[in-house]
Amino acid sequence: MSSFSSNAILAKARSMYSHRLTEQNYEELLKRRSINDLVAYLKSETAYSDILSDIKEINIHRGQLENLLNKEIFLRLNRLMRYASKKELEFYRLGVTELEIQLILTKARLIVSDYYTGYEIEVPDYLNKYASFDLYGLLAVNDYDSLLVLLRGTKYYDAFLKYKPDDDKPLDSNLLELELKHIYYKEYVDTVNKLFKGKNVKIY
Repeated sequence: MSSFSSNAILAKARSMYSHRLTEQNYEELLKRRSINDLVAYLKSETAYSDILSDIKEINIHRGQLENLLNKEIFLRLNRLMRYASKKELEFYRLGVTELEIQLILTKARLIVSDYYTGYEIEVPDYLNKYASFDLYGLLAVNDYDSLLVLLRGTKYYDAFLKYKPDDDKPLDSNLLELELKHIYYKEYVDTVNKLFKGKNVKIY
């Protein structure tokens, strides 16, 4: 990475870090007893105020809030990606993988659970152009077999095939989520080991 690129990313990251949620913020969030109260606090007391500015607390549900918070995470990531060299973009794209996993896991749960009836995922326009597969294809998926067809050829396919539900074995979404996290963390470690050497390597 060039000196200019490195300094620009460092300055931007420090600015973002200064607006992170603090321990006090988390303590206050734990006191909120509804999504409405939680959104009101995030809008008035945190750096999420801009992304939530057009939202009416009384109308928002959990899925909408998660989508907006994910969008804010991606927008922050995208600000860093603007300054990254071509080589370093591989590291920042790990954030895209994390958001992909959230979307396809949510879709799988929608397919198999009556609890989610009437609620559909929202595919973010900002994310699709960076994704490893056609995220809009998720909107046309109505059953698990169709989901497998969409994911064929991706790094997620084997995990979803492994936990495919049938009449005698319902989907264990918790184990599937764990498997997807293993995929993410393996990619994370492999990417860090590939891009960074010596004292620059520190994996949490």
